[in-house]
Amino acid sequence: ATVSGTFTGSLWSITGTQLATGTFTTSAEGWQELRFTTPVTVTAGTSYVASYSTPGGGYAFELGGLATARTS
Repeated sequence: ATVSGTFTGSLWSITGTQLATGTFTTSAEGWQELRFTTPVTVTAGTSYVASYSTPGGGYAFELGGLATARTS
Protein backbone atom coordinates (compact mmCIF):
# COMPACT_ATOMS: atom_id res chain seq x y z
CA ALA A 1 0.00 0.00 0.00
CA THR A 2 1.13 3.53 -0.66
CA VAL A 3 1.80 5.66 2.39
CA SER A 4 1.10 9.32 1.66
CA GLY A 5 1.04 12.60 3.54
CA THR A 6 3.61 14.78 5.25
CA PHE A 7 6.65 12.98 6.59
CA THR A 8 9.30 14.14 9.06
CA GLY A 9 12.85 13.06 8.29
CA SER A 10 15.92 13.36 10.50
CA LEU A 11 19.65 12.78 10.27
CA TRP A 12 21.41 11.51 13.40
CA SER A 13 24.98 10.88 14.48
CA ILE A 14 25.74 7.27 15.29
CA THR A 15 25.73 8.27 18.99
CA GLY A 16 22.16 9.57 18.80
CA THR A 17 22.62 13.32 18.35
CA GLN A 18 20.06 14.80 15.96
CA LEU A 19 21.97 16.72 13.28
CA ALA A 20 19.07 17.94 11.12
CA THR A 21 15.35 17.54 10.56
CA GLY A 22 12.85 18.50 7.90
CA THR A 23 9.59 17.56 6.24
CA PHE A 24 8.56 16.30 2.83
CA THR A 25 5.22 15.46 1.27
CA THR A 26 4.47 12.55 -1.02
CA SER A 27 1.52 10.90 -2.67
CA ALA A 28 3.38 8.47 -4.94
CA GLU A 29 5.37 5.32 -4.31
CA GLY A 30 9.16 5.35 -4.61
CA TRP A 31 12.17 7.08 -3.11
CA GLN A 32 11.69 10.60 -1.84
CA GLU A 33 14.15 13.43 -1.34
CA LEU A 34 14.34 15.68 1.71
CA ARG A 35 16.45 18.82 1.55
CA PHE A 36 17.33 20.18 4.98
CA THR A 37 16.91 23.93 5.41
CA THR A 38 20.48 24.18 6.68
CA PRO A 39 23.11 22.04 4.91
CA VAL A 40 24.70 19.30 7.00
CA THR A 41 28.40 18.59 6.70
CA VAL A 42 29.07 14.86 6.58
CA THR A 43 32.44 13.18 6.87
CA ALA A 44 33.66 10.34 4.67
CA GLY A 45 34.00 7.09 6.60
CA THR A 46 31.57 8.21 9.30
CA SER A 47 28.28 6.36 9.88
CA TYR A 48 25.00 8.26 10.15
CA VAL A 49 21.40 7.22 10.77
CA ALA A 50 18.53 8.54 8.65
CA SER A 51 15.01 8.16 9.98
CA TYR A 52 11.50 9.24 9.09
CA SER A 53 8.05 9.14 10.59
CA THR A 54 4.73 8.97 8.78
CA PRO A 55 1.34 10.41 9.68
CA GLY A 56 -0.36 7.01 9.86
CA GLY A 57 2.49 4.94 11.26
CA GLY A 58 3.19 3.08 7.99
CA TYR A 59 6.64 2.39 6.66
CA ALA A 60 8.40 1.48 3.44
CA PHE A 61 10.59 -1.57 3.06
CA GLU A 62 12.45 -3.65 0.53
CA LEU A 63 12.29 -7.40 1.14
CA GLY A 64 15.87 -8.51 1.76
CA GLY A 65 16.97 -4.87 1.47
CA LEU A 66 19.61 -5.21 4.16
CA ALA A 67 20.97 -8.56 3.02
CA THR A 68 23.99 -6.72 1.59
CA ALA A 69 25.69 -3.47 2.56
CA ARG A 70 24.12 -0.23 1.30
CA THR A 71 26.18 2.89 0.73
CA SER A 72 24.81 6.15 -0.53
